[in-house]
Amino acid sequence: MKRLIMIACMAGMIALNLAAASGPDINKLNYPELNQINIPPIHKAELENGLRLRVVRTDKLPLVDIRILVAGGSVYDPAEKVGLASMTAGLMRIGGTKKWTGDELDLYLDRLGINLDVQAAGDYFSVTVSCLRKDLDTAVSALAQVLRSPRFAKDKIEEMSTRLSSSIARRNDEPNGIASREFDRVIYGKDSPFAPVLEYAHLAAIKRADLEACHQRFFAPANMLAGVAGPVDTEEVQAVFQRHFGDWTHKAEVPAYPEAKPNPTKARVFLVEKSDLNQSTIHIGHLGTLRDLEAEPAQKVFNAIFSQGMSSRLFSRVRTKMGLTYGVGGGIETGERHPGKTAFFTFTKSESTIKAIRAILEEVEKVRAEEVTSGELKEAKDYFINSFVFQFSSPARILNRELSREFYGLPEGYLQRMMDAIKQVTAADVLAVAKEFVHPDRFRILIVGKEAEMDGKLSELGDVKKVDITIPPPPMEETIPEATPESLARGAAVIKQAFDTVYKGYRSLKTLRTVADMKMSVPQGTFDVTLETVTRFPDQRYTAMTIMGMKMETVINKDKGVVRRMGQTQPLPQEQVEAGRFGSMYHMANHADAYNFQYLEPATVEGTTYNVVYVTPVDGKDRWRKLYFNQQNGRLEIEEQVSQMPGSAGVAREINSDFREVSGIPFAFKSVSKVKDKTVAEVTVKKVEVNDAVDESLFNLE
Repeated sequence: MKRLIMIACMAGMIALNLAAASGPDINKLNYPELNQINIPPIHKAELENGLRLRVVRTDKLPLVDIRILVAGGSVYDPAEKVGLASMTAGLMRIGGTKKWTGDELDLYLDRLGINLDVQAAGDYFSVTVSCLRKDLDTAVSALAQVLRSPRFAKDKIEEMSTRLSSSIARRNDEPNGIASREFDRVIYGKDSPFAPVLEYAHLAAIKRADLEACHQRFFAPANMLAGVAGPVDTEEVQAVFQRHFGDWTHKAEVPAYPEAKPNPTKARVFLVEKSDLNQSTIHIGHLGTLRDLEAEPAQKVFNAIFSQGMSSRLFSRVRTKMGLTYGVGGGIETGERHPGKTAFFTFTKSESTIKAIRAILEEVEKVRAEEVTSGELKEAKDYFINSFVFQFSSPARILNRELSREFYGLPEGYLQRMMDAIKQVTAADVLAVAKEFVHPDRFRILIVGKEAEMDGKLSELGDVKKVDITIPPPPMEETIPEATPESLARGAAVIKQAFDTVYKGYRSLKTLRTVADMKMSVPQGTFDVTLETVTRFPDQRYTAMTIMGMKMETVINKDKGVVRRMGQTQPLPQEQVEAGRFGSMYHMANHADAYNFQYLEPATVEGTTYNVVYVTPVDGKDRWRKLYFNQQNGRLEIEEQVSQMPGSAGVAREINSDFREVSGIPFAFKSVSKVKDKTVAEVTVKKVEVNDAVDESLFNLE
C-alpha cells in the first residue's frame, strides 16, 4: 500500500512539472487591479472637558479594544531625571490607585480578563485596554481609576526602581543594543533628549513627588485622544466615558517640544571596544529630517530598492554576493516632531569589518550617481501596492493608524494618498531623494567590536574616537569627605597593620581554593548556588558557579579571561578581568602602592566599633570599596561596594562572621550581603584550602 501511495505521489509531481513546463510564463501573466479596500467609518465624539473619542464598530467578536494617546513622554524628562516618564507610566499600572493597591488591581483585572497597560514613548504615553463587550463599563471604570488617581505606592516605586536598575546593569550585554543606543548619541549628542541613557543617578534623583508632578503635567482629558474598536456604538462609548471621565476638569501643562541639534563632533568613526566579541555591529548615517509629505513616496521607494528587503541593493551586495552578513538594512527615516536619521546597519565578522563598511559606502555612491532600473522600480512599487491591504487587516489596526495620523496632524486619507503617490514615483524621483536626503560626507560610522581583529586601520575611514560605555556606579548613599594627607596616611597605617598582623598570611599566599553554598535572591526568586574558586597567585583564577544544574565557569589567566557556559566559550571583557583584582586581600597586601587608603571616621555597628577605610585606585578609575576593621581583633568584618547582584542596584554591605583560621589566616565561613536592607545573598563556606597543589589545567583559556 505504501508503495502505491509513493508511486501516486511521484506521478502527481511529474504531471505538475509537465503542466508547468508547457504552461504560460508566469512573468508574462497580467493581473487585474486589486479590489477597492472598504475601510469602516471612524465616528468622532468629544466630551465637554475636551476628551476626544474615535470609534470603529466591528461585530465579528465580542471584544473591545481601547487605545489612548496622551501628549507627553520621555522627551520631556528633565536631564537629571531621565526615565521619569517611563517610571511614571509603569507605576500608574502597577502602583495601585486610591481605590485599590497594585496587587488588588491585578487580581480584579485578572478575574475579569481585562488587560490594561500604560507605556511611555518619546512623544506620548500610550494606554491600552482590552475586554469583553459585556465588561466595557467595568473596564472603563478601572481605566479611570488608573488615569485619574494613581497611588504611586512606596513599595511599588522600589519595585520599579529595581526593575530599571536591572536594565541598566544589563545594557551592555547585547552588541545590537549598544550600537543602537550609542549611535543615537553620536547623531543627536550625548545630552540630547532624543538619545537618553538611563543611569543609576537618575533613578536615585526621582522621588514620589516627581512622579506625581509628571502625572499631573500630562494626564488630563483635553490632552487625550481615545480610540475604541468593537461591537459598540459611538453613543454608548460616549456615555460610558462621560460617566467615568466627564467630571474630570484637570488641565495639562505640556512644555514646549525640545529642539534637536546636530552633534558638533569632528570625528567620523566611533569605536565601542568589546574584546569579548568576534564580530562587529556597524551603524552608518547622519541626522535626517522631519517628515516631508511631498518627498515621502519617493523616499519609501528608495528604501525598498536600496536597503530594505532581501532584494535590496545592500542585501544583494553585502549578503548575497560578498557573503559578509546575514542582515543589512536601514534607510531614510524621517521624524514627526524632530529630525529622524538617514542610517544603514549591518553586522559581520571582525575580519571583514572595513570591507563591509566600504561595500555600503560604495553602494551609496552608486545609488546617488545614476537612476535605478525599471525592474527595481516596478518591484518596489508592486511591493507597496500589494501589501497596502495589510494596513487595514483589523478594525483595531485601522483605528490605531487613525489615532497616530490625527495625533501628528497628518491629513485625512493620508495612507490612500501615499499609495496613489507611490504609483507615480519615477526613477528620476528616486535619484532626487538619494541626492537630497543621503549625504556620505556627513556620515558617522559607529562600530561595536574588537579592533585588534579587524581587517585594517579604522583611521583609513576618518578620524576615530573611542566610546566609553562604562556604566557609572550608583551614587554613594553618603558623602565621602575629601581626602587629606593625614587621612590617607592613617588609612595606609590601618591597612599595613592588618597585613602585618592578622592577615600577614596573604603576603606569602601561593594558592587558595574555596567551596561554598549560596542562596541568591534576584527579582525572579531565590536560588541555591554552589561556588568553587581556585586561585593561583598572583594572576590566575578559576570560578565555577552551578545553578539549577547549569554550570558557568570563569577563567582568568594573567591579562585575559574567558567565560564557559552551555558548551560555548566567550572572551571575558577586559574591564571585568581588571575589576576582579581590585580590592582583593592578596592584591592590597602585595600591591599597596596601587591604592589610596583613606581613613574615615570610626563607625559603631551593633555595639562594635570599627576603623573604616575607603579604598580607591590610584589610576583614578571609578571603583571603590569600604572596609570595616574591628578595633578589638583587627578582623575585616564588614565590606561595602557597588552591588554586582542582578536586579539589586545600590551599595551592597557584606557582613562576615563565623571566622576560622586556616594556615594562620582568618576566613569568614559565613557572610550575608544586603542592598538597601534587603538580603540578596547568603554564603556558607564549606571548605578552604591554602597553599595546596592545584590543577594547572583549570587556568587553560582554550
